[in-house]
Amino acid sequence: MADLSYNEYWKEINSLAETIVEECISDTGMDPADLDMDSLEDCAYERIWETVDGHQWIIYYAYNPDVIKHSANEGAHEDMGGSELFAGKSYNEIGTIVAFYAMESDLSNAVGNYIRNLE
Repeated sequence: MADLSYNEYWKEINSLAETIVEECISDTGMDPADLDMDSLEDCAYERIWETVDGHQWIIYYAYNPDVIKHSANEGAHEDMGGSELFAGKSYNEIGTIVAFYAMESDLSNAVGNYIRNLE
């Protein structure tokens, strides 16, 4: 596996955000001009967790350091329990936890930005 670059990381985050929001818009069947933004946000934020949890950059340990390195939110795990999340975990599991919350936070921010640009 090649190292994940900063540009690749952010391109993927923005692409995922666009896909999530567009799928939620499609699922509502509403005209984008008539969207209920609260419902759209609820739909999108439900999908973020699933998207990150199943993403290869989280599943495969080799990507975790690059996710953490390129994230704007490498400390996001602190808001979710911090070092308590690491109890009894291996080094690889700790990396996955940190990468997961970092990527989840980056994607949440990107989704929020994408939705705000729709308004």
